[in-house]
Amino acid sequence: MNYILASFRSRNETMAFARLLRNNGVQAGIINTPSQISGQSCSVSVKIQPNALAITQRLLNGCHFQTLNGLFLAFYQNGRLCLEAV
Repeated sequence: MNYILASFRSRNETMAFARLLRNNGVQAGIINTPSQISGQSCSVSVKIQPNALAITQRLLNGCHFQTLNGLFLAFYQNGRLCLEAV
């Protein structure tokens, strides 16, 4: 199952962004940050369904989060989690 991952360096901004998504009707979950990017972020990230990418990007552009590391497409290939910058 593919999903979008929003990674931040600040746990407060991670939680604030998840709340903002939910307030705008986007299903968002908090998950542990995958090891591939965990050195660049706090220990949790926001998990978003791929069909919500456009609204996610719109909300990010309008709010100027200071600690955003980026958006990543998360997918499994040969049983291994892969991340690709969006």
